[in-house]
This record gives sequence, C-alpha cells and structure tokens, in this order.
Amino acid sequence: MAMLSHPEAPAAASALSRGMHVHPQDGACLMEYVSLVAGVPFSDTPACTDRLVAMVAILANDNVEGARRGGLVAYASALESCPPRTAEQRAATLVAVLEVAMRFSGDAGLARRRRHAERRRAHLAGRPEGTGLAARTRARLWLSGPARQSLEYAVAVVAKLPADRRDATLLAMLEAAITPDRETRATTSRTGHATADRVAGLAS
Repeated sequence: MAMLSHPEAPAAASALSRGMHVHPQDGACLMEYVSLVAGVPFSDTPACTDRLVAMVAILANDNVEGARRGGLVAYASALESCPPRTAEQRAATLVAVLEVAMRFSGDAGLARRRRHAERRRAHLAGRPEGTGLAARTRARLWLSGPARQSLEYAVAVVAKLPADRRDATLLAMLEAAITPDRETRATTSRTGHATADRVAGLAS
C-alpha cells in the first residue's frame, strides 16, 4: 500500500469499499478511512490501531453487504484509539472475536481454535513482554499465521449465515476486537458516530 498523506481526503472516503486503494479518491476501506480521520499517511495499517484489530476491521469491511458497509464509519473513532497491544492482550482479543463467531454460528472448528487462542493467552499471562528482535519476529509470525488463519476461518464460517445474521455477527466480531472485555463492549457500537459528523464537516 502506498503511504501517501491526503489531508483533503475524508470527503472522498465517505463511502467505504472493499480492498486496498492507492489513493483516497479511488475509495477507502474502513482502516484506510481510519488513517484519514487520524491524519496519518493513507494506509490500511495505521500505527494508531493494533494490527490484530485492524485485521478484523478489514475482514468486516470486505464481507458485510455493500449497502451496510458505510455504517462501519461509526467505528472509526474507536479504531483510531486502539493502539498496539501486548502479545497476551492480542491472544485475549482473538479469544473474544472467536467466541462471538462461535456463539452466532455454533461451528465446532471455531471452538477448537478458540481453545488454542485461550491456551496461548494463559501461557503469556504475567510473563514479561520481550522487546528484542526475536520477540517482534514471534509476534509477526503469530499475526500472519495462526491469528490470521483463525480470523479468516471465522469469517468463512460466518459468511455462510443468512445476510442479516452474517452482517450482525461481523459487527459483533469487530466490537469484540475493539473491546475484548465483555462488560464494556456494549458501548462500542455507540462510539464514533461523531466521527462521521466530524468528517462530513471537513468536507463542507
């Protein structure tokens, strides 16, 4: 993805679309929209958002029904304020997302993947977070391997649900990624509507 900053772009990104885009005038996915709202270089991996959370946001963006995709901008503010997490926190995030997908679909494969993620979370609990090259490499390999595979499997399962249930599940998965704590998750869907108003104001 080209890392280009376009301060005039929020107006052009008012309608979200699937996939990556070179220039905001060509459109924007949810995470590219977040980069515009945050005022950072145009990218689907802005530094303000944890990479695992960004993966969930991109998958939600690409799989909800086109007519409903625009509503995802309501999550931009929460995504903008979702900085990189520790390895343990990422494992807990994956557990929460898979739990939602499992609850809506009842798929046995999701239950197995959730158990694997929970074991990783338990293994990492209380351990000091490494900062060296080896630790960063392990984190990247987990994100690009088991974490991504689990998320893509979950979305493939959810995609088979009837359209309304599919989209509701994808949104619930995104909310779980942003706020893995079930007690505070209910407020997530109400955060960020001001973002759309702010971006609309920039366009005027």
